[in-house]
Amino acid sequence: MATKEELEKFKNHASQVAALDYIISVESDVFIPSHSGNMARAVEGHRRFLGHRKTLTPDRRGLVELFGLLEKGELTEGPKLSSLVTKMHKYRARRPKEEICVLAWEQGQNTT
Repeated sequence: MATKEELEKFKNHASQVAALDYIISVESDVFIPSHSGNMARAVEGHRRFLGHRKTLTPDRRGLVELFGLLEKGELTEGPKLSSLVTKMHKYRARRPKEEICVLAWEQGQNTT
């Protein structure tokens, strides 16, 4: 994690902050995009190309429901919340799919 002082030199340089964010996202062990925009897709593709481990796509609707329960006081932070979030995302982790990348490349080669 960067300190406030380390980030100060990037204060007026949004494109440099975005580049830093991209590099960290590509190189991290697990990538969890906050939204499914172009940068998230580029990072996921780059990670797949490099053979990185996991990309988790959050269940936004499910999380909103849980956060609503937290806000209403019907659920509290702790093991129960953690368990619900874990169950919700158990099958949402994606691993690199080399065979799909290779197949797409081979199909592109057979265009004669």
